[in-house]
Amino acid sequence: MQSQIRALASLCILYFLQGIPYGVQMKALPLYLYESLNFTMNAVTKTGLLMTPWIFLKPLLSAYVTTETAANTLIYTGIAGNILLNLLLSFTFLFWSQHNVIVSFLDMFALFIINVASVAVDISTDRLAITSAQSGSDLKFLGISNTVQVVAYKVGAMFGGIALSLFVNIAYGFLVIAILNVAGLIVVSYLISATDRPHSESKQEQAITRPTISFSMFSISSLKYLCIFILTYKLGENGSLTIYPLLLIDKNVSRHHVAMYSSLLNEPLSFLGSIIGGCVWSFHQPKKPYFSLCCMIAFACGLRVAPIGLQYLVLSAQIDSLWPLASALLSFFGGMLTTLTFTLMMVASHKVPDTQKATVYAILSSCEVLGKLVFSCFVGYLVTLIGVLHVYMTFTGLVTLPMFALLWFYKCVLMETKRKEE
Repeated sequence: MQSQIRALASLCILYFLQGIPYGVQMKALPLYLYESLNFTMNAVTKTGLLMTPWIFLKPLLSAYVTTETAANTLIYTGIAGNILLNLLLSFTFLFWSQHNVIVSFLDMFALFIINVASVAVDISTDRLAITSAQSGSDLKFLGISNTVQVVAYKVGAMFGGIALSLFVNIAYGFLVIAILNVAGLIVVSYLISATDRPHSESKQEQAITRPTISFSMFSISSLKYLCIFILTYKLGENGSLTIYPLLLIDKNVSRHHVAMYSSLLNEPLSFLGSIIGGCVWSFHQPKKPYFSLCCMIAFACGLRVAPIGLQYLVLSAQIDSLWPLASALLSFFGGMLTTLTFTLMMVASHKVPDTQKATVYAILSSCEVLGKLVFSCFVGYLVTLIGVLHVYMTFTGLVTLPMFALLWFYKCVLMETKRKEE
């Protein structure tokens, strides 16, 4: 029990640190580029390409994290890399603020490598979350750890989204982020060294373990449909949250107001939804976990239609007083859905042998990032191509259609369960 508490504390710190770069790149940076540097909407949305390491590197690198020693090494190395890169960003903005070409190149390069370092930390953190559970039937711990994961990550994203706007010179914001990473590295090092892991491998096992990249998960029908669901379930929501702030700025809402409401209203409601989703699952303890999870996820998917429709009404009917409410409700329902989906991913990852659990979970996580990233990068072009009305009609379809993949996933789970019983 004490080791699981230390593991949860480590997860909380590590996921918080991983959320900071996301907040900087996907929340603060687009608004800064769009208003202050006059980037086009299409160019701004393409900054999401900086997160491509989450798609390709995570499933490949996860196959090499087969021991606790390798996982801890990646955590320390990744955080140390983030410290150095944030110091580099602080240095460029502090001393080279007038050299836009140099600053832009170094910024984009540093942010890309920060994502590489964050991927390394994330793989090891996911492994810590999975192996800290006693088994796949340890539903309460899986629910709690996923709640910690989603909430801590979103708190980090909220901090990253407002950190750069707290200072006149954003160089000091990057300096604060570097200091936080230093403190996190010290605390996590202590917690990991003090934790007695129940699944620690012997030296002999460490010696014979070889990294292998296996996609045998795709031989399991239910996991195929789960991948399809994870690829698509955030498309409409994330596309809406990406383009809505930029469209508000076009409606003469100030960038500072948009950033303030996004950080102080949307993000807290998002992780409130995550907490509620995690608590409902953790303390429900259902006899049929897949059935209960799928029902909760389908319900949360449907709830998102209302705030997306409200966003369009705000933009088309000039209902200025309701613009914060539209994105706030979507963030709340989205937070609830994210926790439940990540819990389903972690439960489903126990369908494969122990040596492949971390790899399978990494592939499922990469599917989610791939879906969100690809659509977000082109949603700005989609607005100019088909207009706001048709884009929001597309968003509405994209938040409901993934439920059919979820239905097929559950159907396959039932069939696989029957085969085992026979």
